[in-house]
Amino acid sequence: MKRFILMFALLLILASCGQEPAEITLPVDADGIYTGFADIPSDLTAADAVKRGWYVIEEGTLIAGKDAWQEFLATSEKGEDAFLRVAHFIEEEVFYIDLYHIDGMYYYCKNDNGTVSDVGKYTYLRALTDLWGNPLREHTLYVLTDSLELTHHDVTWSWLSSSTYNVTDIPFYWLGFTTYLD
Repeated sequence: MKRFILMFALLLILASCGQEPAEITLPVDADGIYTGFADIPSDLTAADAVKRGWYVIEEGTLIAGKDAWQEFLATSEKGEDAFLRVAHFIEEEVFYIDLYHIDGMYYYCKNDNGTVSDVGKYTYLRALTDLWGNPLREHTLYVLTDSLELTHHDVTWSWLSSSTYNVTDIPFYWLGFTTYLD
């Protein structure tokens, strides 16, 4: 019997190796409204999110997801489609970000405690590195943008302004969840 179970398990593994990976698509309804968060249970816990392989932040600490982030970066840099879900648990609230790379474009959508934002679409996911902080140290931040001219300085100075357009007229979206990688 053990031999039969072992053979059956081996056949399942071999059969799954030849299958194509699931196609990654941007889930929107007929009106173009993002529906990707609809499958998240309202009682989802941080432990559940970790089991699902998501990038998980709980009370200001990254508890899982560095590997998922690195895999997203590596896959998208090769020009392949990729998906990353971020779950950020703060006290009784949870915030989600879905990040996609599909057909050479980056998309993000966020859910702020039940309110779904519009889907953002960008050409580049850029890692911007410079000296920053007190004391000065190397600091990297990740942004989605359509520009190769956007700088670390543009982004950090925009944080001090009430409008990013006071600093730069280059649109960008800062992936704040990446600050927890340090």
